[in-house]
Amino acid sequence: MTRFAVTGASGFIAIQLISDLLEAGHEVIGTLRNLSRQTELVEDLSRRGSPTEKLSFQKADLLSDDGWALAFEGCHGIFHVASPVPTINRRNDPQLLSVAVGGTLRVLEAALAAKVSRVVLTSSIAAIGNSSRKIFDETDWADISPSSKISAYARSKAEAERTAWNFVAANPSLELAVINPGVVFGPLPEADFGSSAQIIHRLLSGSIPALPPMGFEVVDVRDVAQLEMAAMARPEANGERYICTSELIKLNEIAKLLRAEFGSDAKRVARLQVPAWFARALALLKPEARGFAKDIGNLNRFSNAKAKAELGFAPRPAREATLAAARSILGLTHDSK
Repeated sequence: MTRFAVTGASGFIAIQLISDLLEAGHEVIGTLRNLSRQTELVEDLSRRGSPTEKLSFQKADLLSDDGWALAFEGCHGIFHVASPVPTINRRNDPQLLSVAVGGTLRVLEAALAAKVSRVVLTSSIAAIGNSSRKIFDETDWADISPSSKISAYARSKAEAERTAWNFVAANPSLELAVINPGVVFGPLPEADFGSSAQIIHRLLSGSIPALPPMGFEVVDVRDVAQLEMAAMARPEANGERYICTSELIKLNEIAKLLRAEFGSDAKRVARLQVPAWFARALALLKPEARGFAKDIGNLNRFSNAKAKAELGFAPRPAREATLAAARSILGLTHDSK
């Protein structure tokens, strides 16, 4: 039995990861900003059939030094999943950047002090780059220069990841591997939809009235968790970053899939497709959409070849991940009525 820590234990990816670690027989300690969440997390994991006898929690916040040393004591490895996600994707958000970078540094310092062997950091393809000009791979980095039009979220992920690589370069006794997921779909743990699943939730609810020409590199949360565990277990993953995506799916393809699969439950899903210039203009009028305006019209492509070749990554199709998220949303929505 090996002891692992998972930061941000109430998050979408973290819950799946904890479930998989427990089912593999490991001891897991999850960090939470608020320990009041631990009861519902244990209940959710129990409903999945995951054994929870080897699960415990420790209060720890990315904004504070308290709790991290206790969380990491006796751990072989740490899955650093916790990271702030904005409700509105602004161009500039100094607090978001401060929490992401400072929190990552805080976790790594505590890991080093606890003599942890390896940290697997969950970053994002936002840290890889954003452009429709090429297919991105792990050698690419998002442009974080002052003149770039990168969103605050993408900047926070890129700078937090660079901070991690700089830290282990100065402290080589600590191993690091980084997983860069795309838009994460798949079965949801609860009715608190994450930012990725909000795309599907808003389509089903009709709050996206028209379909702009854009697409997403999608991955199933179950495949993210499996790749993270492989990155922890495989010696060759030390010092490497891996793109974690399945395939690109366009927004109008998601809408068509939902209508075909769910019939009357998807009756509010938009059918109208609008040109990029019109969609950008509308996005600029809504604060929650401004950060995505530049993505409209782009079909960013990312290569998962390295993860497949080195870690045996075999992701589910985007269709399966999308439908799994939609089924969760519809089931949870119906149950809450």
